[in-house]
Amino acid sequence: PACVADLARAAQVSERTLRTAFNEYFGVSPTQYLQLRQLHQVWRTLKQADPDEVTVSKVLIDHGEWAFSRFASRYQKLFGELPSQTLERC
Repeated sequence: PACVADLARAAQVSERTLRTAFNEYFGVSPTQYLQLRQLHQVWRTLKQADPDEVTVSKVLIDHGEWAFSRFASRYQKLFGELPSQTLERC
């Protein structure tokens, strides 16, 4: 997963300039943006996955997430259900 320093380097700006631009353009910090992006990537993967072949743990690891319970809490706050519920529903 990308980090703020990687984004700043890629954009050839300072981290402070990047934070300012993100707050003005997206209304969130680069860190919040990256977290939301990761949440949506996991959501898309879970919606397309076969629950007989894939586990939530595998999807999270594939997306660079190791703090499963903290991630599940953020996921539930955004999508209104746990990652396992998304996987089961689809």
